[in-house]
Amino acid sequence: MTISLDPSVPMARAQQCVTYSASAWKLMGKQGSWLKVQQRAANCLRAFNSRTGHDATAWFAAFNTRDRNNEPDILIAMYFATDVKVSPEQMASFDAPFETDPGVWTRDGMHPRHEYSFPSLHVRSAKLYQVWLDINNRLVTRQLKRGSQGIAVWDRAFPKASADDYLPNIRHAEGTFPEDNSDAKRHKDRLKLAFAMAVSQDIVAADGRIDPGEVAFMAKTFPPRRLGTYNLNDPGERAAVYAQARTELKDVLGHHEKLALLSTFFATCYADGSIDPAELVVLKTACADLGLERAEVAMQLAKLWK
Repeated sequence: MTISLDPSVPMARAQQCVTYSASAWKLMGKQGSWLKVQQRAANCLRAFNSRTGHDATAWFAAFNTRDRNNEPDILIAMYFATDVKVSPEQMASFDAPFETDPGVWTRDGMHPRHEYSFPSLHVRSAKLYQVWLDINNRLVTRQLKRGSQGIAVWDRAFPKASADDYLPNIRHAEGTFPEDNSDAKRHKDRLKLAFAMAVSQDIVAADGRIDPGEVAFMAKTFPPRRLGTYNLNDPGERAAVYAQARTELKDVLGHHEKLALLSTFFATCYADGSIDPAELVVLKTACADLGLERAEVAMQLAKLWK
């Protein structure tokens, strides 16, 4: 059975995503398949959309890692992205399918998408879409498949595709990536950057010593070019925007964006290979400015500290 394409749909581009992961060998062993992986993502997307009415996109990536025994492993990560402001209750909607069937997946909290991640499914107005991508003027869907060399990304071209190769009762559409250049988004991003850098600087200084790992982390996370994009290279201007951010961010950020900043602050704490109690005080104060409850902060830290 051949497939037909609906009009294109815009993908969620958020870098910070609700993230789940699983060992590729456990997930795609003899009884595993890509469609089963997709089905789990589809269930999560439908649960989120039915409870919130918001669009969301499921992204995937596979990358080399090591298990708890320090043995080589391949991890499959499933990222859920939404570009709207969501509450803690709305964000928790992604968890619904895991409550009755956790399987081998681990909930990892908020994480940035891997640089090699690709969009696979999208939900919009209660309709689930298989995402097609224009890769070098060729329309393809991307899948993760197990082969002799491990897990690889495999492209299936549109002319050769059959409806039997995809989830049932799904629509097909090319995914687009429209830029949001609105003044409101730029203002929010500027506040986030100034806030994140100021808090990270306070964390680095909290234990009274500066480690080379912390210097490298700050240089990588807050490069001058990135600061210049938002006119934040001047320390005085950055301090003024930080003061503004302390009062505004709690009202303009979605819960997932607040947790993403918490993850950045945790990474700053651990940049020197250890975490000092004084650094955690700075982190928790910043989280209070964002409007995060103590219990939420503790729960997220427990996930990041595993």
